[in-house]
Amino acid sequence: MRATSYLMFLIGAIFIAFVPVQAQESPLNDYKNSSQAWPLPPVGPKAVTTKTILYVATDLTNGGILGVAEGLEEAAKEIRWQLIVSDAGGDNSKIAIILKNAINQNLDGIIIGGFNSSKFAVELQALADKNVKIVGWHSGGTSGPLKDSPVLTNITTDPDQVAQYSVDEVKGDSAKAAGVIIFTDSHYEIALKKSAFMEKAIRQCSHCETLEIIDLDLSEETSIAQKRIKQLLDKYGSQWTHSLAINDRYFDFAAPVFATYEKDFPMLIKNISAGDGSYSAYLRIKYGGLQYATIPEPLLLQGWQLIDELNRLFNDKPPSNYVSPTIIITEENILKEVNKNNLFDPLNLYRKTYMNSWKVDN
Repeated sequence: MRATSYLMFLIGAIFIAFVPVQAQESPLNDYKNSSQAWPLPPVGPKAVTTKTILYVATDLTNGGILGVAEGLEEAAKEIRWQLIVSDAGGDNSKIAIILKNAINQNLDGIIIGGFNSSKFAVELQALADKNVKIVGWHSGGTSGPLKDSPVLTNITTDPDQVAQYSVDEVKGDSAKAAGVIIFTDSHYEIALKKSAFMEKAIRQCSHCETLEIIDLDLSEETSIAQKRIKQLLDKYGSQWTHSLAINDRYFDFAAPVFATYEKDFPMLIKNISAGDGSYSAYLRIKYGGLQYATIPEPLLLQGWQLIDELNRLFNDKPPSNYVSPTIIITEENILKEVNKNNLFDPLNLYRKTYMNSWKVDN
């Protein structure tokens, strides 16, 4: 059984018909388990043609950043823009180099993916001064325009709501005491916002206890991350009943460690991710692997939205201020909400909405 479990978790650690509805008629709770009734993005201006866009990706081994790239590629093809993708591989110094080099690339727009814009204020301002339009995905802790920043709009779901949904899954296990380990990454403002919310909410739960908050780099070497997780298993033993993580990547690290641990209790730990919905996470959930739930970003939709937000800026229009609802993916709804390519793809006809807005001739 252990060999079978180990194989299953190694697989789980691999990295990488629509119905129109009237969203306003559906209460918020309906959004939590189904995307079919999600509100559609607002109609925007007609497409501006022949634009060249750079996507600066923090680390394409991160499922969220990769999923956004896939959405961007889809949307850029439809709007007929040139999309360039640069992967920094989790290296901040490389991000700075990419942004500096971008000044000489005759770009119309830049999308920054997964890093705090405040850490690269000088480089981004130099690009903005050349009239390059800048939008971001998870480039700050809030959605919309970022204050005192050249990032004209930032795309994210509501981090507090995402964190609340994850904590609700722990609090719902009222039959037993819950010992929780929270995984976060202090490199990201949005990650710290989620983990702080989680810790506060766990303190308000009578049968829950936060055992430890672990600050672990999402781009950490696998061997180092797995050694850290093994130390936590040794330290807390069966007191550790739940994991809350700001990203599915932590369970990529944990799955092989849990499956080969000398005792059986890690197999019972309920692992819940508050972002972003990855290929490997969906495999673990689908096949009874070591993950109970993920609360994903609608990555493909957000890729389309980022292109649309740039198009609004090119038309001298304000941001859409569209923020998608939040969904939790478990074994109960995964077959409906996750597509054949193993990506969460909202069922609310967002592609048709954007295409109708852009009025691109086929």
